[in-house]
Amino acid sequence: MLGLDADALIQIFCAFSILCSVAGAIANRLWLGRGFGVRAIQFVVAASIVPAVLILSVRGSIGGETSVAILGALVGYLFARISEFDESK
Repeated sequence: MLGLDADALIQIFCAFSILCSVAGAIANRLWLGRGFGVRAIQFVVAASIVPAVLILSVRGSIGGETSVAILGALVGYLFARISEFDESK
């Protein structure tokens, strides 16, 4: 398909998913007339970091241990803030 190997297709898909998720978050916030809160920022971070780590892993720029460490830190960041979140702020 288009002369691209599996690695190139994964990278293209991940790059496109980053673009779509960030554009979707911005469009959602503008359409609802709301600003960027904690949850919107967390979504953008998670939706950008996961595909970026996958791209770097596929390219061989980072190893498996580094990928797991970054994703573990992301999960810790997202779940640590849940208990402190207050909708009224």
